Amino acid sequence: MNGSEIAWDLDRTSGPSTGDRNFYHTQLRAQFINDDANTYNFTPVTTGIFTNNATSSFDNGTHGTYNVAFPDVVTTTNGSSAAITYLAGVGGTAGVQYGGSGGGGKVVNWGFPFETITDPAVRDAYMSDVLRYFGAIPAPRLQPMAVTNNGSNVFLSWNSSSGLKYRVEFKSSLTNATWLPLGADITATNTMTSATDGNVPTTKQKYYRIFLVN
Repeated sequence: MNGSEIAWDLDRTSGPSTGDRNFYHTQLRAQFINDDANTYNFTPVTTGIFTNNATSSFDNGTHGTYNVAFPDVVTTTNGSSAAITYLAGVGGTAGVQYGGSGGGGKVVNWGFPFETITDPAVRDAYMSDVLRYFGAIPAPRLQPMAVTNNGSNVFLSWNSSSGLKYRVEFKSSLTNATWLPLGADITATNTMTSATDGNVPTTKQKYYRIFLVN
């Protein structure tokens, strides 16, 4: 759920019905605090689902959507936690997340319209995190590996979602404490993505894993 006047419409001091307030508190898992954050900037909460994403901004009327003149400041309730906060202005929580532990399903609730985020790459990254939180993006699974050049090269492939970023890691022994990156992160352009490890010792084993970065 996202929008710049939803909290104000359903949970302001006077006007909304008891049913409106209960819906906002128990279904959308937030409470209205302030009608205007007085800023166009936001940043992820380090403990939330957007933790690795960039600080960004939403439209002030000069970026092709519309001026978000009254972004709602909200706070958490009924098991939710803060996911994003406003930068400057009056500050405060710009969005909450709820994992469904108390029933009712998962929720991500924003105090401003998601579609007005000005940077398309940032917008995509935040949406991918929402979809992953809801379990709508399948986890990457490695396909059977192909070995070439007398075993010195290994060709890896996995199912992917176009536009999302993946990381391949490896280690030479399962007893090693850390995994090492196999090159740079890879942004998928199709439903299958691949990488090649050209440094495989012919006399030793090597283990791989793949995970979605954002």
